[in-house]
Amino acid sequence: MQTPKMLTIEQTAKMFGLPKNFIRQAVLDGRIVHVKAGKKHLINVQKVEEWLSTGDSSTTVSPSPQAPTGRIT
Repeated sequence: MQTPKMLTIEQTAKMFGLPKNFIRQAVLDGRIVHVKAGKKHLINVQKVEEWLSTGDSSTTVSPSPQAPTGRIT
């Protein structure tokens, strides 16, 4: 199994040319596949590509096991 490419919210926003707040809100809403690593949320780039290309609500996922608290960076 290949390890997925994971980026921070800021890196993901820059890669796709989207505002950081858009990516951050999608993470908080559970629309983007991510894991929490310390204070950072790492986002699965391939899943974001699929989510953006389909625009399909079926790609919505549950939030990470740890509920986000405070400011997300």
